[in-house]
Amino acid sequence: MNFDEQIVEKKQQKQKLLDAMEIKKEIFLEELIKFTSSWFEKETLSTIKDNPEKVIALGEDKARELKGNLKELKEKSPELVQQYLEDKDFWWHTNEDSVSHYNSHRLMNKHEEQIKLMFGELGNILIQYGIESASSGHGTNYSSNWHFVDYNRKKVKYGYGLAFPSELIDITNGYRELIMETQDINREVEELEENKKKDNVEEWWASL
Repeated sequence: MNFDEQIVEKKQQKQKLLDAMEIKKEIFLEELIKFTSSWFEKETLSTIKDNPEKVIALGEDKARELKGNLKELKEKSPELVQQYLEDKDFWWHTNEDSVSHYNSHRLMNKHEEQIKLMFGELGNILIQYGIESASSGHGTNYSSNWHFVDYNRKKVKYGYGLAFPSELIDITNGYRELIMETQDINREVEELEENKKKDNVEEWWASL
């Protein structure tokens, strides 16, 4: 098999891995929708129970309005997951960044950061109604679950670590393994292309 045929074969193998990664991504997003909806519900209930005076001070009308907005946010979980995690920049198989990947008990850093920003949508509502406040996010003396992400103080993110379900971590590790396999193929293709160049120049030199 000549170099061109070997390169074509390797690229076909790579495409199969990229297709498998796209499937992993879709499964990840489906699981994340479930987790997001559940997290919004738990965090809302926890916040309401921790701030009874502030909630009661809203009065019935405002409290009902707040409850409606929080319910609407939970129902928007599928759209929010698409908005925050769908972008090609957040997935290796569509951007092939040079970051090292290895199995871990955590999600990928860029995914975790986006999820914290997405969860900030809940913080924005709670802050708007005076139930919660946000810290600047600079330094380590945090007094709030919510940290401002910009100097205009218009957007917040969830400021603490998140306990992700094993399903999301397992999917992520499966995705990481596919990345590592694809990176191996990329190196093999580079080597074949380099050898092809050497072979070509040798033939050219011999023909002079």
